[in-house]
Amino acid sequence: DDAKGEGIVIDARMEKGLGVVADCVIRWGKVERGDFVVSGTTGGRVKFLNDVANNPLKKGRPSQPVRIVGFKSLPKAGDPVVCASSEDEAKEIIRLRESELSNEERADFENDVELQVTGTAAKQGLMLQRAQEKYGFDGDESNVGAGTIRIPVVIKADSHGALEAVRDALVSIGTD
Repeated sequence: DDAKGEGIVIDARMEKGLGVVADCVIRWGKVERGDFVVSGTTGGRVKFLNDVANNPLKKGRPSQPVRIVGFKSLPKAGDPVVCASSEDEAKEIIRLRESELSNEERADFENDVELQVTGTAAKQGLMLQRAQEKYGFDGDESNVGAGTIRIPVVIKADSHGALEAVRDALVSIGTD
């Protein structure tokens, strides 16, 4: 019963007035209010511990879904959550995890997404003309497909799971 709690993040989001709220399932041990928790490369102290109906809990027990408020930044869905015995231990775990991340893993999240504009010839012509005026697109189509322009897209999402879903949807639009 006194074992450090471990679990997994189901989803995380920012909530006005609370900050980062992470929905987690406890796998073993217990999680209590005031514990130091680490998930991926973020951590914090459990400020609030609630069940899924937002009722306050004293302890989160194995196989119990809980809401943890107190992470400093958004943990990723699917990342494990571990309790640390002190803030120093939590910081050390985070430091070790950050040093283990390779550049390839970081770049995997930041893959370039290339979209193709399709539609009627008139619409494409108008879009190409606007791109030439606005972005200095020179019309040299040897390095990009005919009628294809690159459009920078910024995706804003309230949780990592939502961000991945939108990103995958954009990638799956296709380049027919």
